[in-house]
Amino acid sequence: MHGYIHRHADRCYLDNALFGLEITYKGSQQEGTFFLSVLFDQQGQTFRYYAFELIDQKVRFEELLKIQWVGGKSAYQLAVLPREEVTSALETMDLRYFQQLPGIWPKTAKRLLVELKPHFSADDLQKLSWDQKLYDDIITSLKWFGYAVNDIKRLLLEQPYSANRDELPNIMKWLIDNL
Repeated sequence: MHGYIHRHADRCYLDNALFGLEITYKGSQQEGTFFLSVLFDQQGQTFRYYAFELIDQKVRFEELLKIQWVGGKSAYQLAVLPREEVTSALETMDLRYFQQLPGIWPKTAKRLLVELKPHFSADDLQKLSWDQKLYDDIITSLKWFGYAVNDIKRLLLEQPYSANRDELPNIMKWLIDNL
């Protein structure tokens, strides 16, 4: 559909010569061709329209909706993210990346990783069992000592100890020895 995007308060409207629609749109394009997807919200008994700048985003959106527990808002948020970032987050099992999205909590982020990542290793599954607060505390602590966050995350996946607070001294010593 070719049209014009108008923003008013927190809403977006897509207008063309024939009609206008209230849409969900996060991009910055103001005019041009947009790819629309319509979703019927059974609870609210309404149609919701989502606009995409790229056909690839629309296809990803529709694929994500096939996951039973993923709704329109979450699917849209994921579909418009840069593909390289999502791929990197999946490869590094970066739960925080997914938790930054509205409506994505720790359990949902883990479920997304399980659904979206094509292959898992034993190390990946161990990473999913991490207590998120412990994981964040380790990263924050080592970051203050000047270590790079990506190096810390990479080594956390490789460390040989179980991911619990009882092993924290061993984990920290191993990380510092290997950073």
